[in-house]
Formats: sequence, C-alpha cells, structure tokens
Amino acid sequence: MSAPFRSTFYSSILFHSRFNPYSIACVFGEEHVTYQRFAKDIERTTRRLAALEVGAARRVLVNVAHPYVHWLLTIALGRMGVVSVTAFGSDSELFRFTGAEVVLTDQDLLGGERRIIRVTKDWLAGPTNEFPAFVDREHGYDDPLRLVLSSGTTGKPKKIVITYGQFQHRVFSGSLGAAAAPTARVMAMVGADTVGGYQLPMATWAHGGRVVMLLPKDNAYITLRRNGVSVAFMSPVQLAGMLKSMPRDAWPVEGLTVSVGGSALPHDLAQQARLRLTSQLMVVYGSTEVGTVYRMNASMENGVTGGYVVPSVEVQVVDSDGQPVSHGQVGEVRVRGATAVSGYADEPREEISAQTAFRDGWFYPGDAGVLTAGGLLAIVGRTQELMNLGGIKVAPTLIEDAIRACEGIADMAAFAVDQAGATEQPWVAVVRGMGFDAAAVISRFKQRFPQLPSLRVAYIDAIPRNGMGKVLRGELRRMVKAQQLALAPIETAVLH
Repeated sequence: MSAPFRSTFYSSILFHSRFNPYSIACVFGEEHVTYQRFAKDIERTTRRLAALEVGAARRVLVNVAHPYVHWLLTIALGRMGVVSVTAFGSDSELFRFTGAEVVLTDQDLLGGERRIIRVTKDWLAGPTNEFPAFVDREHGYDDPLRLVLSSGTTGKPKKIVITYGQFQHRVFSGSLGAAAAPTARVMAMVGADTVGGYQLPMATWAHGGRVVMLLPKDNAYITLRRNGVSVAFMSPVQLAGMLKSMPRDAWPVEGLTVSVGGSALPHDLAQQARLRLTSQLMVVYGSTEVGTVYRMNASMENGVTGGYVVPSVEVQVVDSDGQPVSHGQVGEVRVRGATAVSGYADEPREEISAQTAFRDGWFYPGDAGVLTAGGLLAIVGRTQELMNLGGIKVAPTLIEDAIRACEGIADMAAFAVDQAGATEQPWVAVVRGMGFDAAAVISRFKQRFPQLPSLRVAYIDAIPRNGMGKVLRGELRRMVKAQQLALAPIETAVLH
C-alpha cells in the first residue's frame, strides 16, 4: 500500500472544527479550547514553522513543557510531512541520538550541530494571515510520521519510526476502546514521548473527543474528577501514586475507565484500584513496535496476566526453532500486523538487536507466553528476565507478587545476579516505607519458594524504570555487581 492521500490528523480536527466548532477539544488548567480555536492555532503554528523553513528538516525534536503548545507543534509537523520526536529535559546526548536537525524548545539550549528554535509565548499571538498560507501536501502510506524512542527493559534506547499508514491503523483499528468516541474525555498520564502518550490524544481528536492535559503542578486525581474524565491511561506506578493521593473517604469515580499498560499490573494493586477508583480497570499489553496486542478487564484475569488478542494483529507462541507450540504450552511470543513496524531506525540489519527482534516478518517483543485455543494470550514473563535459579526458571514478577504484601514496601523489583562459579542468585530491591522488615520478606520468600536459593534484599531510593514504568532490571544487576567486592552470603545490601 503506497497510494498517496491528503488526509492527516489535522484533517480530522479541521472537520470537527466545522461540524461542531464549539465542542471542547482540549482542557488544561482553567482553559477550555474549542475545536474551532484548536484548528486555528494549529494553522497558525504550521504557517510559522513553514515560514521558518522547518519543513526542510528530516526530523524535528519537540522539547516544550506546556502540553498544549507541544501538541500544536507536533500536529503541525505531521501536517508538514516532517517526522517529529518528543524529548523532555536537556539531555544533549539523547537529542543527538534522535538524529533531529532542528530542536523546537522553550529552554535556553546550545545548538551545536542542530538548529535551535526558541518557542515563546507570542507564538500564538497576532493574526494568522501574517504568515503565508500553507498548502497541505500528499502523504504516502509508507511515509514516516513519528519517531519514538523505546528502551524496553534493556535501558538501551532504540529508534522506531511509525508511518502515516501504520498510525492510521492503530487509531482506527478499534483497539483503543472507549477513547475512540466523540463523547470521550481522555487523560493520558504517560508522557507524549511514549507511543501511548502520543497515540491516545491523537486518536481522541480523530474521533471528536476531549483531551484533558496535565500541567506540571496538577494533582492527577483532582484533575480527573474535576473534568469528568471517562478514560485515563497510566502505568502501574502512576496508578499506585493516584491511589495514595486520594482522600481516604473518596468514592469510586462513576463512568471512569482506567487503562493500565507499560508493565505488569500487580494483583493487589488491581484490587485496590477496583475498590477505590473504578470497577472498569483495563489491562493493556502491547509495544511501541506493534501497538496494542490485547486489552482485558482486570476483573477477568483471575490471577493471569493476559487478554484476548485484538483483531488488528496476529499472535503466535513459538519454540526456539520458530515453530508454533501447542495451545497451553509456554513459548516465545511473536506478533505481526498492519500496525507493526519492520525494524529499528538508523540501525543496520546486521545488528544483533534487529536480528533478534524482527525475523521472517514477525516482531519478537521478548515475552514468554501461553496462547489458549480460545485466543487468550497469557504473558508469564520476559524471555531474557526468566531467572534460572538452580535449574528452575522463575519470572521475577512471580517473586514480586509473593512478597509485595509485606509491610513497609513502598516499591520493589526482583532480579537475579550471576554468582561466580554458581547459579543465579535471586535479589529484590526495595524502596523502604514505615515498618519495613527485611527478615519478614526473606521468611515470606522461603515459605513460598522453599526450593530456590536464598533471597538477598537490597535497599534503594527509587526503582529504575523506563518511560512506561517497566523496571530496568539490567541496571539493578549492574548496581549490585559494582558493589560486590566480596562473595560472602550476606542477606541484605544497600544500592546507591
């Protein structure tokens, strides 16, 4: 499929601005932006960028904190046929890694080999016609639209380019559920630098819904209630934070659906969320490379991390030779479909990561799973994270679920460390809260896993995670090895 088309996501916004001009498109703080104003602001932003000859760039990095201005720039770049990428902060190495020739920023940055354009408050001031009119160009199905950085659980960034056609499939495939409706009021708590934080608002506007944007100082729970949010997307860590911020006597939010993705949703956290926040708690599994693979109501899980595969993708569970295993057997998950990319950007095909992840038209996300005859895909762990503990393979999430209920655990992550001349040793890194007792954790572990090597407990200020909340277990292993000066069988350690 390579036929050109003029339609962009701005085309959908423009349609809604004409069909229902006073419907609200965006909310941030006390501001309510209609579709009519939204379309006009995008038009003005596009004209200004064109006048600055930004359209000549291959990639442009958007480094703007205010969510509304960020989206104006991002949508305008897509309309111009320029690949956009979002990165926050001021990490010059990360900016260089994206390959962007131009950086649009609200910060004082040094340019170096990149062109820096300072975005100021006056960008939206003045008449639109002070800049020449912009003529929309045709975009092909395979033309690049968006660059997203993905680290998975390795901590090593990879560049993924999503085309116009692939993104159209992701938005209109029906995999987004209640967000794809004109009555939806949607809040994405994950950042626009993630694929979920980019895709969900764009899909909402494509269907004429309302996007509630969080400003840096906003309380997410208060913002959600005040604006009548009907769909919220967040990571498990963000869900736990919201529950902690809620008043103790708060009632569940009527009409709210919460979708949780990015990492495994602990069973006890799901129970708390259903009791205190909403009964409509959805688990979303997917990846930057393919989009959504399954969605499932958390109340249906019955202790299994899994769901029914969406119609837009095909999933197989295979053995080490790439042959499908029988239903109910554990194997490696692979996915393909119209929403999937075929490789990583700027990475030679001979690179190991490309060979491992993309093979024979399939994407291998690195997950071990089970597929039932009825189409239920259950994820049992990461293939590279399965710990070989004395010949027994155990997923770290299984250990986390077993000891998470111990008192005083504010956050935690299980992982394994190679021991010289021995098998892997199980470790758990813990962010301590009031009443934490390492002996109780070790006792709970021994009761649940009597056949495994002894557990070591490490203390840490914060669990390292990527933008979607996935634990960077490789970083935890590195931190342990950097301090393992002796092989004494100590029970606890402190990570700095």
